[in-house]
Amino acid sequence: MALLPGFVKGQSDNMPKMNSFAVFSFLGNNPNFIGTEIRGFKAQRSGREDYGDNAVGYIQVKRDGDICTVNARVTPEHNVRKKTYSVELQFNENEESILSVQCNDCAASLGGCKHAIALLMWLHRRSEEPALTSVASYWKKSRLSYVDYFGNKSGKTADEFLAHASSQMTEQLCMEAMHDTVQQSESNLWHELRYARITASRAHEAAHCHTMDGSLVEAVLGAKVITDTAAMARGRKLESAVRKALKNASYHLPSEIKYSSITYACKHYGTFKSRGKGIRQTQFVMKSDCKYCIKFRYDRHLCGFIITSKEDKHNHEIGPEFYGHYSENHKLSPEDKKQITEMFEAGAKPSLLRTVFQNKTSKLILVKDLHNIRTLAKSKGTEMAKLAKVGEDFINSQTWSWRRIHTRFR
Repeated sequence: MALLPGFVKGQSDNMPKMNSFAVFSFLGNNPNFIGTEIRGFKAQRSGREDYGDNAVGYIQVKRDGDICTVNARVTPEHNVRKKTYSVELQFNENEESILSVQCNDCAASLGGCKHAIALLMWLHRRSEEPALTSVASYWKKSRLSYVDYFGNKSGKTADEFLAHASSQMTEQLCMEAMHDTVQQSESNLWHELRYARITASRAHEAAHCHTMDGSLVEAVLGAKVITDTAAMARGRKLESAVRKALKNASYHLPSEIKYSSITYACKHYGTFKSRGKGIRQTQFVMKSDCKYCIKFRYDRHLCGFIITSKEDKHNHEIGPEFYGHYSENHKLSPEDKKQITEMFEAGAKPSLLRTVFQNKTSKLILVKDLHNIRTLAKSKGTEMAKLAKVGEDFINSQTWSWRRIHTRFR
């Protein structure tokens, strides 16, 4: 590869410094880079680091006053064995603005091709890198030009390509793509996955196609363009409105359904988040990061609840012998508490009360629970006595005032 007249080999110490504002300003104001051809995944694919750093090579630089011209050879991604494309960028170093980016060999260069974006973003990344202690030379062949097809130099047949694709495309990735692209044109991933006209409908047609050179092959290769019919245009226009209407309709539940979703979780589900500074020792808490959880959602089409997720493993011991120890399972009724208080006043022993009420309620009664009931009853009695005394003192202190008011209005 020979240098162009007036150019020198590109190195880390003679590259123009291009900031993010200059890149965004150029892409936003240049009509070649704001059309539908550049929208979505094409621009992202061209500007990504793993493509540009591998495809750009043989950098050469020329300066004429404030104008710095950078020329590079960019390897086409779809055919790495084809001749590299010559891409040239002009940058005003005084005003820090990009004047132009032009691919000289690509058929789509007039509309702002991906090779121009690849060089533009490559220069921006070099400008953002920290200063090197040594000078790096960019006058070298791009790494992408060394590879062959899909990474396997011996793979040149369709069967070998299918085997390679099957090893990279797992069922889990397909399921994730299905869920993430439900919104279709509103999803960035949808634009990414339908790159090169490979869509879900195309894959379905390919699985059932028995014609080697039919309309499906022409559509994938771009030789056949399907024009929108009146019904297709109407469907695309109404799609967002229909989705919005269906989404709003899903919130109108039947009158007998109180909740649209229900979650059943273990008592120890979740983790405890302390608000303190950690000075005091952590007391016993119910949350122990147990994962057991079942989630239900009401399905208006099935007119019932369906399980949306389930995790059926505990991180603690379970069983009937542990179930009764939870506070809500040995809670007593107000009538039982009143009877226990009266029996305490009559001189009954806690052990006797525990046996009697455990047989009566079939619940696990702790002696501590009985003592708590007695303490609470005593505190309530004391509070009522104090309140009555305060009221009596207030009335006695206001006797003269009450008599005066009563005499005045007789």
